Amino acid sequence: MTLRRRLYEILEGDDTRDTLTVVTRFVIIATIIINVGFAIIETLPQFQTGEHALVFRLVEGLSFVVFATEYGVRIWVSVEDPRFSELPPGHARWRFLRSPSALIDLIAILPFIVARLFNVDLRTLALLRLLRIFKLLRYSTGITALFEAIYAERHTLMSCLFVLLVAVITAATLLYVTERTAQPDTFGSIPLAMWWAIVTLTTVGYGDVVPQTPVGRMIGALTMVAGLIVLALPIAIVATSFAEVIRRRGFVVNWATLARLPLFSGLSPAIIGEVLAVVRAQSFDPGNLILRRGEPATSLYVTAAGMVEVEGPGGRDNRPAGTAFGAFLTPETERSLLLVRALTRVRLLMITEPDLAVLTSRWPALAARLAEAARRPEAMMLHAGDDPTETT
Repeated sequence: MTLRRRLYEILEGDDTRDTLTVVTRFVIIATIIINVGFAIIETLPQFQTGEHALVFRLVEGLSFVVFATEYGVRIWVSVEDPRFSELPPGHARWRFLRSPSALIDLIAILPFIVARLFNVDLRTLALLRLLRIFKLLRYSTGITALFEAIYAERHTLMSCLFVLLVAVITAATLLYVTERTAQPDTFGSIPLAMWWAIVTLTTVGYGDVVPQTPVGRMIGALTMVAGLIVLALPIAIVATSFAEVIRRRGFVVNWATLARLPLFSGLSPAIIGEVLAVVRAQSFDPGNLILRRGEPATSLYVTAAGMVEVEGPGGRDNRPAGTAFGAFLTPETERSLLLVRALTRVRLLMITEPDLAVLTSRWPALAARLAEAARRPEAMMLHAGDDPTETT
């Protein structure tokens, strides 16, 4: 492994057994948290002079060294990213520099550069400094899953936003009609009344603008009830989608995870991208059964992390991360001759047979890779027409 590849694995990998990966991740996360915390505390007047100012400058300087080093190394190793593997190094780095994560990394070091070049007080750049907290998104699988849930329901959420807009306009129009004579300063036009409508529908209720006429108060009461319903819709949609994402994915599968597995290593970014769209992940605790003997193996399974025990007609064997088993271009009626159990905590990637059939029909290179894997003795885990009776 080259130095560049090794650094890429350290920065982008998720192997908790790699000490350098764990230490590097801890240092970066700790630096982000400390830096954001100090940027908030520095706005207090009692911490803006004397020895406190020196401490804050020292922390900012050390943070700049960490963030700038990380940014530079990520630019250098970006050519190892599977998404850019077919591009020339210069083009690959340019694609990386335009990515959202790279822009966030750039924002993290901009305050220090701007302060030094233009002699600006760092406190005036507090907003840019606080944006460094977004660097944590790279290390948070939960937030990544939340964004995935929102993106999956984006069309439905846009419909909810349209419903909210209609409710605001309707409530504002009704209050304008009923209250414009009694309160011309606050309800003299529909745009003015929309402030009250938004505050009421969102159940904030500042109380700065209230209807005074009996009809206006009745409309206000109906608007409050409507607000509960309108706001409950997107909350329920996002919560349901988020729970589904968490259930479906024991951990977030990314390019680096797939690209380093032997079954997918060396495949084109287009293939990896389509596999990433259909792959599902699940975690198994030590001792849990992954595949029972005799049940239909209707999915392709690949261990991304951990060790499994495979028990078959030929005996029992322990297999490390990267092991593939299950459906290899085979009919759904075939049953597994093997029993697969998690020896350690296992992260398992799964592709259902219908998705696998679509992928292999579109990408002959993937079909050839699966066919090659199926010919290996250790991969022959299915037997056509067999009907074993042992299912434990």
